[in-house]
Amino acid sequence: MPRKPPAKRKVVVLTERKLGREQAHGQVWDPDSENPLIEIDPKLTGKDRLTILCHEAIHVGLPTMSEAEVVRVSKIVAAVLWADNYRRVDQ
Repeated sequence: MPRKPPAKRKVVVLTERKLGREQAHGQVWDPDSENPLIEIDPKLTGKDRLTILCHEAIHVGLPTMSEAEVVRVSKIVAAVLWADNYRRVDQ
């Protein structure tokens, strides 16, 4: 039986950009593409940043999920990671 070629891996590009004009804390561009872009407002810190990052990552991983479900799941994932002491270490 012939082997299936390995699926191409998504490479998510993460960047910081002021998003006040868009009235957003984060946003994702082309979540279905091979290189989706996640933009995060640099003013976010701590658990808020982690929650928004989880939110946008869920949009990339599950692009058909409703916004309400993405909000709910991202809060749960961020709370679990935060409780396990995951923190951002700034360079």
